[in-house]
Amino acid sequence: MKVAILAAGAAGMICGSCLRDNLLAGGLMALGHDVTLVPLYTPLRTDLPANTDQRVYFGGLNVYLDHVSPLYRRMPRWGRWLLDRPGMLRLAGRLGADKPPGELAALTRDVLLGAHGPMQRETDRLLEFLGDLDPDIVTLPNLMFTGLAEQIHQRTGASVVCELTGEDIFLDAMPRAAGHEIQRLIHRHARHVDAFVATSKYYAEKMSAYIGIDDMTIDTVYPGVPREFIHNAPLRRPEERDHAIGYLARICREKGIDQLAEAFATVTAQGQFRDVELRYAGYASPEGHRLVREIAARHQRSNMRYLGEVDAVQKVALLDSVRLFCVPTAYAEAKGMFVLEALARGTPVLAPAHGSFVELARETGAIALTAPNDTRALAASIVDLLSDFGKLRKLSAGAHEAIRAGFTVEHMAQGMLRVFERARESRDQTQASRR
Repeated sequence: MKVAILAAGAAGMICGSCLRDNLLAGGLMALGHDVTLVPLYTPLRTDLPANTDQRVYFGGLNVYLDHVSPLYRRMPRWGRWLLDRPGMLRLAGRLGADKPPGELAALTRDVLLGAHGPMQRETDRLLEFLGDLDPDIVTLPNLMFTGLAEQIHQRTGASVVCELTGEDIFLDAMPRAAGHEIQRLIHRHARHVDAFVATSKYYAEKMSAYIGIDDMTIDTVYPGVPREFIHNAPLRRPEERDHAIGYLARICREKGIDQLAEAFATVTAQGQFRDVELRYAGYASPEGHRLVREIAARHQRSNMRYLGEVDAVQKVALLDSVRLFCVPTAYAEAKGMFVLEALARGTPVLAPAHGSFVELARETGAIALTAPNDTRALAASIVDLLSDFGKLRKLSAGAHEAIRAGFTVEHMAQGMLRVFERARESRDQTQASRR
C-alpha cells in the first residue's frame, strides 16, 4: 500500500503527535509498505531518526503571510521557496511558540477553507506533490486539515484518513463566535473524510460529539512504543532505582509541572522523604523557562532539577533512574505517549484519573490513578506509592508486559493498516453510490 502521512510540525519542539507519526511511518515501512512522511508548517523534530527528507509543505511563514497579506499571495515561487528553508521555519516557530490559540482563530478558519481561501497557492503546491506521488491513502494530522479532503480525492483518488490526536485543547480555546464557525466548517468537510482514527476510546467519544458523527464510526489505534524503548534486559526493581520522581513532557502548566512541584514540596517536607529528588525534563518555550524560574524561586529546593530537553538516550536514562513517573496533566490527555514510554521501561506510573489515562490504566493494569487537579491528593498518592515497594513492584512488572503485549509500534502499524483498509472500502462504496 502506498501511504502519504501529513504531519504537522510543532514549531521546533518535540511533540507527541510528531513522534507518533514518525514511528507510524517507520512501522509501516517495516511491514513492506511505501510510505512518505510529509512535514507541514515546520520541520519535524523527533528523538529518533526521522523517516522523512524534511521537505516542508504548507510552510508556516508562507501560510501566515498569505493569511495577513493579499499582496503577498502574488509572491513569485522563488520567494516562497526561500521562506520554506528549514532554518527560517525553525526560527519563526520559536518566535511564535507561545501565541495563544485564541489569537489563531482567523488563521485556522483560512486553513480550513483550503483551496477556496487565502491558502490557495500552498494548497495547490501540496496537492500537486500528492498528485505526483499517487498514494492509495493520505492521512491528515488533525481536524484543521479536513478542508483538504475533497481536493485530495479529486486530485489523487486516494482515500483520506483523519487522525484525532489532541486538537481539542486548541479548538476549545477559540473565541465563541470563531469557534462555532470553525466547527461548522469541520462539520461540512467531515463528510469527505473516509475514516477517522483516535488515539484512545475516550478521545473518539469526545470528538465524535464535536464532529457530529457516531463515535462507533471512529476507529481507535493506541500509540506504539519503539523497540529502542522496550526494556529487554532484566528490569531494575523499584528499590534499586534512585529515590526520585520523574517528569518528561513539555514544560507548561497544561502538563502539570507546577502541580507536581507543589505536591513534591509537600511530600519532601515529611522527614522520611527529604532525600527524594524531582527530575523533570522536556521542551521549554520562553514561557516554559519562566515557569522553571518561578518553580525554583517558589520552592527553593536543591532536590528539584530541571534537565532541559533530552534526546532518546537521555530519556531512557531518566526513565530508568527514577522510582516513580508522573505527568499530572491539567487537561484530559488524548494520547499519553509519555506514559507508555515510561511503562516500556518498567517505571511505575502515577497519573490523574481523567482522559486516556483511565483507559490506559484499565488496559495495562500498570498505572496508579489520583484525583486530577488536586495537589493534596497528588501528594498523598506519591507518599502512598513511595512507602510501599510491593505496590511499586507490581506496577513495574505489569507495565513492561503490557507494552510488549499491545502497545508496540508493530501493534500501532497493524491497527492503522486495518483503518486504511476500511477507509478504502468506504471510499469504494461512496463512489459506487454516485454512479
